[in-house]
Amino acid sequence: MDLAFVALVAAVVGASAPAAVVVEDPAGDDVGPGGYVYPSGSEYHRGDFDLRRLELVPRGDEVELRVTLGAEINRYIPDKRTLASDVELVNGVQVQNIDVYIDTDGRPGSGFSETVPGRRVVIDPSSPWDVAVVLTPQPFAARSIIDGAMSAEAAARVVVPTGLRVSGSSVSVRLPAALFGGPPSPSWGFAVLVTGAIWQQSFELVPRLIGDHRANAFTMPVQGVAEKRAFGGGELSAWTPWVIDLAVPPGRTQREVLSSYSEADKRFAVVPMVYPGGRPPVPPGAEVPLPVAPPVAAAPAQPEPASPSTPAGPHVLSVQDEWVVVAAKRGAVQAFGLGSVLDGAGAVLARIVVTKVEDEFVVAQVVEKRGPIPVGARVRFGSNKESEVRHD
Repeated sequence: MDLAFVALVAAVVGASAPAAVVVEDPAGDDVGPGGYVYPSGSEYHRGDFDLRRLELVPRGDEVELRVTLGAEINRYIPDKRTLASDVELVNGVQVQNIDVYIDTDGRPGSGFSETVPGRRVVIDPSSPWDVAVVLTPQPFAARSIIDGAMSAEAAARVVVPTGLRVSGSSVSVRLPAALFGGPPSPSWGFAVLVTGAIWQQSFELVPRLIGDHRANAFTMPVQGVAEKRAFGGGELSAWTPWVIDLAVPPGRTQREVLSSYSEADKRFAVVPMVYPGGRPPVPPGAEVPLPVAPPVAAAPAQPEPASPSTPAGPHVLSVQDEWVVVAAKRGAVQAFGLGSVLDGAGAVLARIVVTKVEDEFVVAQVVEKRGPIPVGARVRFGSNKESEVRHD
């Protein structure tokens, strides 16, 4: 994003009526730090993740929070995305997560800098948030992850509403004004993040194997190459932001903000607040905490060394839902290569397609399953169907 334009819009219903607060964002900047590419799935359309406007409108003792994107928020009919069970999406949005972090008091040490798990950014600790509103396809499941992964104090200040209303390219919800401490004010600060939404929680096999798994509240990942359920154009780093668009204050750019992460320092990008009425002065001597990265879970136990009963060639190291990790040397197997998981007699248990290649193993997705896949099962890559024993 280049420069975010911030405006205070006065209500036209009388001089004494509270005003709506609006944060606007330029069109066409839904590219993260500059080079992110949309997923290849057919349900994604240009503008789906393009933030255009945040509005907080006083409605008596309620506040209407409305977010407008760059494309119509379609109601897709998902059926199934994987071999897992159906996912019921009843909250208006289906492919986006929209987080709104609000600083209502302007005090540096009175809020939180952590964000919803999986966003891979932090809010500038000199302007921490006091209330967060998360618009997401699966509010109950996301709520569970937020409660389990964020600090208890921060999680208690996160609202994950149901009953979102969609109209064209806008999604809105009404919330009690008391939740924010009163009607919206231009003195408040706002951080608005748009990310992609996944519908099933990913096991993230590669991060687990390299000891870098973090909780994720259904945030679509960003990787080097776009896939049906992943953005492309990112770096293979645990610190790469998964935010596709956001609002930034005058004098800052989206590229600058989202490029501020550091692999060497193990630091996420720091997102500043937007203050429609101007940034309140920081009191002299105020102590500003430093950003703290969320903890990294310990790596799971690694597979036991090969024994006489474990095949010396490609074999299954780990199984999770429709994903398998296969022991295989880099160069012996290519990305998108086909393989068969075999039982002891050579019968085909499953067919798989390779999605990621590492030095000592590959990650593959099961595309046809005929029976349970045991750890240690032999894997044959390539067609070579004539030599396979079938149970058909």
